[in-house]
Amino acid sequence: MTGQALVAEPLLQKAETERRRGRCRLSAEAVLICLLCAGKFVCALGKIVYIVAVVFAMFRIITALFLKDTLAVAANDAESAIQTKMRQAKKFANELLSFFRAADKSKDGVLTLEEFENTLQDPRVKTWLSLMDVEILDPAEFFALLADEQGRVDAEHFIRTIVRCKGPSRAQDTMAITYMVNRILYQVEALEQQ
Repeated sequence: MTGQALVAEPLLQKAETERRRGRCRLSAEAVLICLLCAGKFVCALGKIVYIVAVVFAMFRIITALFLKDTLAVAANDAESAIQTKMRQAKKFANELLSFFRAADKSKDGVLTLEEFENTLQDPRVKTWLSLMDVEILDPAEFFALLADEQGRVDAEHFIRTIVRCKGPSRAQDTMAITYMVNRILYQVEALEQQ
């Protein structure tokens, strides 16, 4: 116990004794001591509230810093994924250009059906295209998709078309085909009615 508490104890006992005897008179000393004790309690309570508030604020600041770092890392991950995807697309286009140049035996900058079929006879080429997620089951039919009216295809058109053919069909491609088939069907029905 502190020195003040030792002094306050007898005074509080004296005040209690006086109260029991019916005399409800408190001395100035007793009131002062009660106020001092109450003041210490309020001061201690204030310190506790202050400590809790500071700790809470520190946790909020630390949380904000972690969140900021996490968002920065996530942004870098997204940017990194974009860069990786762009590098893969460029690498694939370069590999297709190499394939085109190897298939173009005449070195005139265009590919014919004969050159395309001769190149696809090599099982390594078919395997390579399969690994690139490009399946060519019928070379003549596939080349018809690539070629212009003269039955030839240049490097730029070849690469752009193969990139679109890579992988399974996309919903956008399926919707475009459905739209074109419906248009043709409508035109055929209009011709039948004439």
